Amino acid sequence: MRDGATVSEVAQEIRLPRTTVYRILETLCDAGFVFRDGNDDRYRLTIQVRALSDGFDDEAWVTQIASRSSTSCCREVVWPISVATLSGTNMLVRECTDHISPLAIERHSAGFRAPLLATASGRVFSRTPRGRTRIVD
Repeated sequence: MRDGATVSEVAQEIRLPRTTVYRILETLCDAGFVFRDGNDDRYRLTIQVRALSDGFDDEAWVTQIASRSSTSCCREVVWPISVATLSGTNMLVRECTDHISPLAIERHSAGFRAPLLATASGRVFSRTPRGRTRIVD
């Protein structure tokens, strides 16, 4: 479900009626585990899905802080915005506005992982002195 899925696609995959799948997906939206992209009516997972794994302890505060600011900024400048943090040797997207920006070439969502040096955010992170946080305005 990396690029999301429609109700019909999910229903076909899990062999349940579309009405049942729709109710389940809307319940998951209300709980914050998925969101429905208004641009293409596809359902996409949120970072909160990771909280379902056993013993998961994440920095959810990053997403909570970034969500409102990145969405309003994206609506103003139109350019897609992603907030990512280091996760092993990857950058983990915590918040992303690809779903609301018409300029997004690839539509990623929270939870997407990219190799550290294959992303701009990874390059910025790798050049930051150890133990110091760099905030880019």
